[in-house]
Formats: sequence, C-alpha cells, structure tokens
Amino acid sequence: MAKKRSTFSPEFKMKIVLEALQDDGKLQQLADKYQISIKNIMNWKQQFFEKSHLAFENLAPKETLASLKKENERLERLLNQLQIEHDFVTQKVKEFSL
Repeated sequence: MAKKRSTFSPEFKMKIVLEALQDDGKLQQLADKYQISIKNIMNWKQQFFEKSHLAFENLAPKETLASLKKENERLERLLNQLQIEHDFVTQKVKEFSL
C-alpha cells in the first residue's frame, strides 16, 4: 500500500525554516523532531530565500485599494440597475404571454 503524501501549511513550513536558520547544522535533529525529511527542509529553505523579497513589496497601495473600492461600488450600482431591468422585462414577458 502506498504511503499518503503529507501536506504542510505555510505556517508550519515557516516555523521549520526559521528553526533551521537558527540551528543550521542540525537539520537531521529538526527532521527527526517533526518527522519530516531533510529534503523537505532544504526545499522549504530554498523557497524561502527565493521568495522572501515578496514580504517587502507593497502589494496593494492605498491608492490602488481606494480605486478598486470605487470601481466595486460602481459595478454594484450597475448590477442593481440591471437586476431591476431584468425583473421589469421578465414581468412584461409574463404579462404578454398567453
């Protein structure tokens, strides 16, 4: 019977990577402690270093967020208007159908 692959949350991976960075020479002890492979820890560390710059990027400036909120409000008004028109047309179709 094949062993089921484990999945780990991003929070768990971060915890392991931070511990690995503190005690860099003790990957085997860390792997034994959490019952994971050293290869997983090494992969997670590599991913951490490759993507750590994203933590410092400003992903949604306030101006962009305000603009998106304004556009969302406009689209909600449009949706409401279209719903009213749809209901009106549906009612008229029912009235004229025999």
